[in-house]
Amino acid sequence: YALKFASDLLRDDSEIVRLAVRQEGCALCHASERLRGDRDMVFLAACSNVFALELAAEHLQDDYVFRRKLDKHMTAVGNPSARHGSICRLAECECSKWDEEMLN
Repeated sequence: YALKFASDLLRDDSEIVRLAVRQEGCALCHASERLRGDRDMVFLAACSNVFALELAAEHLQDDYVFRRKLDKHMTAVGNPSARHGSICRLAECECSKWDEEMLN
């Protein structure tokens, strides 16, 4: 987790954090509080590693609709066991951003 050693400024940089969580979703734990509360960022991190959802801001962890849409997405990309810790690889997934239309 390269973000572990990054400055606070880099931990709050959306592009830097996006690159980190695409490689390993659990890098979200080193992101700024603001980005741990960003739906797009958490969605991307959880697609890389479903356990990253546990590192998100509390309001997203407790958001049933968000969690349900994430689960729906993971199942749609051929990962029915996502809620048990499986991984949705972004290379196999055309969705790299939170997309309301696709997830409804």
